[in-house]
Amino acid sequence: MMVVTAATCTASVSLYQYHIADMAAGGLLDVVFMINFIKIHMFAVNFDNGSKLDDPIAGKDLTER
Repeated sequence: MMVVTAATCTASVSLYQYHIADMAAGGLLDVVFMINFIKIHMFAVNFDNGSKLDDPIAGKDLTER
């Protein structure tokens, strides 16, 4: 859910910047949303892996680190 929301936000900013505003805002806004997408994606992956630590079958390849 978090990754889909972040991807939707990134796509909408790109659509606005490249097609509606005709690049009037510059390229910085797109970069900020891309960086936030990466952060949200890694948060979701770490949250999912953290829930597997207590499960002996799903977490057999994970360490506490």
